[in-house]
Amino acid sequence: MILNSFIEEKSIKLSLHKPSYDHWYTFKLGSSKYHLTINLLDVENRIRIALWINNDKETYDKLFTNKDKIESIYGEKLEWDRKDSRKASWVADYLSDFS
Repeated sequence: MILNSFIEEKSIKLSLHKPSYDHWYTFKLGSSKYHLTINLLDVENRIRIALWINNDKETYDKLFTNKDKIESIYGEKLEWDRKDSRKASWVADYLSDFS
């Protein structure tokens, strides 16, 4: 799998997964409150990379308070979605034109 090879080559500290037919990939980040996802959005021809914050609006709000600083360090605008009607929130970026 290309993603696993990339993770190994770059010595990124993420767990590797067996290849599957799912359109998503999830990485643990040391706490059950957070995880990283990579989603293939076929119809949109994009890949979403998101930090999911599970059932913790307070943490999301703290991050959002520092939105400008986080985006300045990251170097790009991010999509912020508090998802008030759901338990989880996310901060995401997208890769486009990967075809």
